[in-house]
This record gives sequence, structure tokens and C-alpha cells, in this order.
Amino acid sequence: MSNQKIITIVDYDPQWPEIYERERDFIEGIISGLDYRIEHIGSTSVKGLGAKPVIDILLELEDFDKDSEKMVELMAEAGYNYIDTFEYTMPYRRYFNKKCDGVITGYHIHSVQTGGWFWNRHIAFRDYLREHDDVRDEYCRVKKELSKKVWDDKNDYAWAKTEFIVPVQEKAMKVYFPDYEKG
Repeated sequence: MSNQKIITIVDYDPQWPEIYERERDFIEGIISGLDYRIEHIGSTSVKGLGAKPVIDILLELEDFDKDSEKMVELMAEAGYNYIDTFEYTMPYRRYFNKKCDGVITGYHIHSVQTGGWFWNRHIAFRDYLREHDDVRDEYCRVKKELSKKVWDDKNDYAWAKTEFIVPVQEKAMKVYFPDYEKG
């Protein structure tokens, strides 16, 4: 059996924001004792944008150094898979996933420090796509074109989108976080 990955991009589903809200409420119940903020990011957060049917959630911790271990424990106890694979290269992020069946195939939760580069660039990119239909549509076209390939790893697909994403993120950062300098 091959380990190659096929990426499926589906048309925008108006249920995605409601699905996000239910999962956000669930997460808030899990981490209620921590100082946090939660946002829906990724393609499912942009009306009209085709996407992999996965809800991406950005979880911002006010004191990441103090609260990240506790958050990992709480999220794992609640059924999320804690993935530490990229911690060496991204020590500022804790990543979780959870698979499901139905309208979506799962959730990806990225937890980071308040006001950090990871948070800002994802929020800026999302907001830019929400306000620029032409860029949103071009991004959808790029993703659909890339989804026609068979990938050795899902991360290869993600990296392939970088050529489109980075210039848009740079524009978006100037619009939404003009005073932010990547540290």
C-alpha cells in the first residue's frame, strides 16, 4: 500500500463557521482556567473559499511559557491528539488534531503566544482573503491545481502553497499589523 497522499479540496460549505463555533465552545470548556483567545483560521474561515474539509483553530495563550504544558494536558485528556513533531523547529507552537466524520474530516488546533508572528500572520492572511475576493479566488485556483498532484506527505502540499501565501501574507501584515516586526 502506498503512503502517498491525495489532497481533496471541496467547495465552501456554509456550515463550517457553525462547526467551528461548536468546537470553540468545547475547547473553551476544557481550558476555561487559562488566559486565552480563540480564532477560526485557514480556508474554512473564509466565505467562498474551497478547502480541505478541516477546521483550523488558532488558540492564543497570554502566557504561553506558563500555560502551554497545562493546556497540552487538558487538550489530550479531552481527546485531542497532541503532535510534538514540529516542536523542535517551532518551539513557540503546540499542535493538536482530532479526526471526525461528516461535513468535516477533522480539526487542527495551533496554540501560540499572544501577539506572536504565527498568530499575526495567520490572522492577517485570513482577513486579507476575506476582504479581497480576487485574491481568495486565485488562492482557491492554486489549491485546486496543487490538489491534482499526489503527494508523498501532506506537508509537501502545504509547502507548495507557500509561493502564493508568502507575498499575500506580507501585504496583509502591512495592512493589519503595520508596526509589527518579525522577531
